[in-house]
Amino acid sequence: MKFLMKLKAWQIALIIVAGSLIASTIFGSVLFVSFLTSSFDKNILLKLFTTYFVGTSIPYIIHFFWTWNIGFTLNRHLPEDLKKSSTFFKFSMIFSFAYTVTFAFGFMLSVTHPLSAGFFVGIVPFHAVVTALSAYNIFYAARSLKLYELKRKVQTEDILYNLFMILIFPIGIFFLQPKVNQFAKEIEDRGASL
Repeated sequence: MKFLMKLKAWQIALIIVAGSLIASTIFGSVLFVSFLTSSFDKNILLKLFTTYFVGTSIPYIIHFFWTWNIGFTLNRHLPEDLKKSSTFFKFSMIFSFAYTVTFAFGFMLSVTHPLSAGFFVGIVPFHAVVTALSAYNIFYAARSLKLYELKRKVQTEDILYNLFMILIFPIGIFFLQPKVNQFAKEIEDRGASL
């Protein structure tokens, strides 16, 4: 998914909008036809929700890999004295992604198999942990972007702009992607791989 660092902001936005729009159109059309014909088969609904979740997951997947590329790739190409350990970042990203996928599939299965109230109480701690890990992921990516840009140690106030732009994804991508494109070109011009 390193190609995300080379795409223009409008191309990423197009992928996000097209995927979500196609999934929502399919979901709405089948649901409307099922409503008109009064044929709510659980298997059809499960397939419908699966299609909807896969399509509407495109923005999340793009954001995940985009954040991963910024955080991991740019950090890897920093001078040695500025590099930060990426071990916790990798763990945090993978755990957040795995939890989100598991939760989405659990939610989809709840269409055909109702979940108990205990399930929802049990996921609250996991939600809290994943929220904290997601905040760390965004902070790490914003810091890596600013470190690569300035090539010096940065303070928290230095990264606030990048942090905010990553938080308002996909709008923020229009402001950050030109920098990411420039940095990707610099890395490749040096003969290094992304």
